[in-house]
Amino acid sequence: MKLDDLTTQLAEQRQLLSMQTTTINSTPEPSPSQIRAELPVSGNDTWPHALGMEKLKLATQQRELEVQRLQTELTNQHTESARLSDHVLALSSDRDALKRENATLKQGEARVKDLETRYLAALELLGEKSEHVEEMSGDLNEFKRLYKQQINALCGQVEDLTRRNRELENRLKS
Repeated sequence: MKLDDLTTQLAEQRQLLSMQTTTINSTPEPSPSQIRAELPVSGNDTWPHALGMEKLKLATQQRELEVQRLQTELTNQHTESARLSDHVLALSSDRDALKRENATLKQGEARVKDLETRYLAALELLGEKSEHVEEMSGDLNEFKRLYKQQINALCGQVEDLTRRNRELENRLKS
């Protein structure tokens, strides 16, 4: 049940309880003259005879039973009202706990979102750095190839000069 439903039910129980208490308290007790007026009278005798007395006892017993029933019902209504109050209190407590948990979850979600953003930024930077490293590695390999070509060209020139130098020395000696 929802908290609003329970609150409504509790209010209805309290209203019913109030009405029953009012009914019990407002039921008028018959006055002795009313009781005497309802009893059959025989002749000049103003006192009720045995049948009238039985009727009075029966009415009194019925009244007492009705009062007991209403008191029991009132007690039950009080018990139910207390139970519903406890239930509403428990639900309110649960609702408050869920609100706190919800706030914690929202904070966690915000933190996860922030971490995801930072993670994606880090991945992007890492990708850029990797791309830069690959470019630098390609440039380095190109420089190595050009350096080898230059060294080979210089070695070829040195050999050529060395050979010419020998030829010149040999011509000069001869």
